[in-house]
Amino acid sequence: MIKETLGTRNRTVLAATLAEFLTQLNPLL
Repeated sequence: MIKETLGTRNRTVLAATLAEFLTQLNPLL
């Protein structure tokens, strides 16, 4: 159960980081 929780948390952080990254790139595109 702990591993699943960490996996979900990592996935959420990764998604948030990716969204922020795309938002910063948006003006360049």
